[in-house]
Amino acid sequence: MEQEIRFCTTSDGVRIAYATMGKGPPLVFVPIWFSPFKNIAHEPRLTSFFQELAARRHLILFDRRGTGMSDRDVHDFSRGALVKDLEAVIDELKLRRVALYAPDVAGPIAVE
Repeated sequence: MEQEIRFCTTSDGVRIAYATMGKGPPLVFVPIWFSPFKNIAHEPRLTSFFQELAARRHLILFDRRGTGMSDRDVHDFSRGALVKDLEAVIDELKLRRVALYAPDVAGPIAVE
């Protein structure tokens, strides 16, 4: 699965790493807890799942603040701060409409 990795900056100055793949309507995967997108390549079930999504969608994955390739020296992990991570990625890609895939504990971030 080829990922094009880029970076954006949140409104509070945190650098967020994100990856895009596939073509079609945008689908942003809101990460649960600490799940860096680079780890996907090492988990066959996840690789298959994301490849299926990217076959039909413009899939966007990102590392939450404090994880993966995003800034690690951060202290604010509030829901509001995590929403800023999501907003930064969406704004950077200039997405007007987007579907969010937010499993488990990522749901409240997506709703907000």
